Amino acid sequence: MLGGGFPRSSITLIYGEAGSGKSTLALQTAVKAALKGFKTIYIDSDERLSSNRLLQIDEYLNDEALQRIAILRPTSFSEQTYIVESLERYISRGVGLIILDSATKLYGIELSETKDSFGLNRELNRQMAYLSKTAKAFNVVCLSISQARSLEKRGLEPVASRVLKFWSPIVIKMELTGKPNLRRISIEKNELTGKKASTIVSITPRGLEEV
Repeated sequence: MLGGGFPRSSITLIYGEAGSGKSTLALQTAVKAALKGFKTIYIDSDERLSSNRLLQIDEYLNDEALQRIAILRPTSFSEQTYIVESLERYISRGVGLIILDSATKLYGIELSETKDSFGLNRELNRQMAYLSKTAKAFNVVCLSISQARSLEKRGLEPVASRVLKFWSPIVIKMELTGKPNLRRISIEKNELTGKKASTIVSITPRGLEEV
């Protein structure tokens, strides 16, 4: 749909409800990057990344390729901020991909505990600004994964929608279809081409596959 893959030097936002395949797409992208010789920095706030899952997606992923995927696991939203603001320390030669999966899980946990939406939105905005700056400075692909919420009048939208969409030239929505293994992927926003598109994919143990 993107005609050449995710663009460098900017953030691509991928959002959707639970089980829609967001993390599967992120993992699949990391595996493809590793097999092409690129390193990935994977900020695993959802704690879903494992070597077994990566190997399940591609059985040809050897130890050398696995070592190209650096996993960072924040346990609080403030720790996530620290990691994002320190990304320049982790970026070495060969890094081609940064994934934040997800940008909003720890945000949501802290919001439920503190109710400080203004302060947390400001902190999330700062994280996205750093991600955008880093993507541009190092010419890397950056994927920001977000949970979604359903609003009566507007339908499905990302958590902290205004902040995340502001910093993301490309916005992709992933949806359940009512059929167990099928997902709909839609490009909602593409500032690079102005084109929107939608397709149906099958979610399998090996990742997402076109139907």
